[in-house]
Amino acid sequence: MTQCVPCDTGKCEFLGLTVVGFNGTIGWGATESAVTIDLVPIHCENEEFEGADLIGRAVYFGCGSFRFGGLLQNWTYTTNSNGRTYNVRIIDPRQLLEQCLCVIDTYAGPPARTLNYFNLYGFYEEDVYLYKDCEDFGTAEVTERGMPYYKIINALKSMNPTICTPVGENLVIDWSTFNIPVPQHYKIAGPTVSIMQIITDICEQAGYDFFVTLEPVGGMHVIRIWPVSLSQYDPIEDNLYFGFDPSETIDYSYGKEMRYPKNRGLLIGEQQHYITVVDLSKVQSDGTDSGNFDFYFGEDPLTKQPIVPYKREYGQFWVNVDIRKLNITLAKPFPVDRINLCEYDMRSAAHGNDAFYAWTCQPDTVSELGQAMQSNWSAYYDWNEVFQDLQVTTGNVVQALADGFAMPNKDKATKSLIQNPPIEEDLDKVQKWVAEYTSTYYGKQILVQLNEKICIKPHPEEFGEKLYTDVPTNDGGWVEPGIPVLGLGDPELEMFRTDDGRCGALAVFNASSGVASGSCPSGDGGGEYIYTFGDAVIPEPSGNPSSPSPSGYIGDAT
Repeated sequence: MTQCVPCDTGKCEFLGLTVVGFNGTIGWGATESAVTIDLVPIHCENEEFEGADLIGRAVYFGCGSFRFGGLLQNWTYTTNSNGRTYNVRIIDPRQLLEQCLCVIDTYAGPPARTLNYFNLYGFYEEDVYLYKDCEDFGTAEVTERGMPYYKIINALKSMNPTICTPVGENLVIDWSTFNIPVPQHYKIAGPTVSIMQIITDICEQAGYDFFVTLEPVGGMHVIRIWPVSLSQYDPIEDNLYFGFDPSETIDYSYGKEMRYPKNRGLLIGEQQHYITVVDLSKVQSDGTDSGNFDFYFGEDPLTKQPIVPYKREYGQFWVNVDIRKLNITLAKPFPVDRINLCEYDMRSAAHGNDAFYAWTCQPDTVSELGQAMQSNWSAYYDWNEVFQDLQVTTGNVVQALADGFAMPNKDKATKSLIQNPPIEEDLDKVQKWVAEYTSTYYGKQILVQLNEKICIKPHPEEFGEKLYTDVPTNDGGWVEPGIPVLGLGDPELEMFRTDDGRCGALAVFNASSGVASGSCPSGDGGGEYIYTFGDAVIPEPSGNPSSPSPSGYIGDAT
């Protein structure tokens, strides 16, 4: 029988063998800490190495006052004339932190967590995603710059994520040591980021370095992150632990090594598209729209509400708009901050000065803008004369304004001083402002009431901007072959399919519904729908609409 000699008191043992030497390095930032240990059999050459099956598992090494904990990365043994020597390498769990994926933007759906995956955005916005609970929308405080640092750390603390090693062993993170004072406005951009990248970004921004330890606490393997200020370095007490295991062989080296599988964050696809149908036929008998489909003229700067027609009369609609920016540019501003624009104000301004003045200079005009213009500049112009002259000179605005200049008791020099340039420039500025407003909105932007619930909240950083749970677009969506859209089926529907197979936005106009393309509710009184001054086409204030266009489909509706 082979006799085994017990080891002398004071020798270090690890994984059932005697430690003959070790060395270690402390890793800072992304560089991992590691310890390598040389071992020999304690009692006899047949003694078994206890680390053979511990690759990838948490082990803890101690010798004297030195302690190190980490994952057993590899082990080898060498047999020669001097006997068998084992070499083991232990590393901290930094690579595991790099492989843990966090979603911090865009996607709030399931799963909330799975193998080394944690949806921090869903942690805050799950109720919005599942139940459209707008009370909680925006809790994540995510903007285009990302999620706030403190929100990320709070979510990680609350979720208490369990990190799994490649061999299935679980580790947890104790965030109590990671207490870097970072301003609340500091954010990390997504949509995905690793836990290691979160730690690295925060430390770089705050002027810190860090190292990582693994420690046994209450039967659990606990990861701790230790930040160290670069502006006031303090000595760090090393905490190290280890482990390993062998088999007998002669004259060759053999071993195992832990491999980290690549775990990269990738959100596949694009934002979810769904199709909604808006019915334009729901126009009430009094000509007002039911609110589900209407002209849109921007957002009111004071009330933050959409600007839509508030009445329809004389075959046209009216919108109430803020004119403070226009007033700033005028030599003689309007005495009010808001004014009611009618549809014909916009259409005439879009045709140019001739058409605009021909419409707004009419005596007894229904245009409230025209009434305001005539009142504001009544001291300078005889508007009846201007209007009559416009008809005689076939829309020559320059001549008409010159002939209608209403200051008979002033000498020529005074008239010229008033007329050129401020007042005439004012009139030109009003026309250009209305024309620009028209080209931005009229016939180009439509307000619709969707069938889906969308949560809205003010942007936390951009004044006047808003955040939405869904962003309506006219991109269309995918429709299975054979499924009709707005009553239009295949093969006609193929006309509206894009290259990627989705059905683009489209609208159907039905002449029999009374709301066909180009039509509007009938007004009071007779008269022609349009009349002209020279090349200008001017809407009649009290006319009926022209004949509706035949029913049909129009694609790419906005």
